[in-house]
Amino acid sequence: MGGLNKNRNRKKHLPNMEDAPQPAGQYVLPPREKCEEDVLRAMPSSSNARVRTVGRSWRQAGRLVFFFLGLQYLDEHGEWLNYFTIDCGHGHAHGHRYVNGERDGELPETICVLNQVSDVTNALRLSLSRLQQEKTILESQIEVKSNE
Repeated sequence: MGGLNKNRNRKKHLPNMEDAPQPAGQYVLPPREKCEEDVLRAMPSSSNARVRTVGRSWRQAGRLVFFFLGLQYLDEHGEWLNYFTIDCGHGHAHGHRYVNGERDGELPETICVLNQVSDVTNALRLSLSRLQQEKTILESQIEVKSNE
């Protein structure tokens, strides 16, 4: 009977994100060291003190070339954990979901494909809208937990 659990200590196989087909456009990010980094100021706010949004942008010659958006929550230990993040690397703006602050291992959710630098501004607009949807979901989950 000792051999029945022979695989119990093996790590679960997660999908190889590099090999998975992802919609990708032709847009290639410039090197970040050649860009100006700034805080994104047009972020959705939350009335819940346990939810926050964060955002960074990178510009080159005044044009938006990359962005990062994050939706975080304050856990029971007082640490801010990621819930959902969005970036525009790899030729598409895409979102990553987290469970207990760790990536969930699923493929990213494509928000839009990027073929040229001018697509990044539209991708930011769409991504802010998507982040707002996730924020509404997170706030309702936190509200339900606090009422239990």
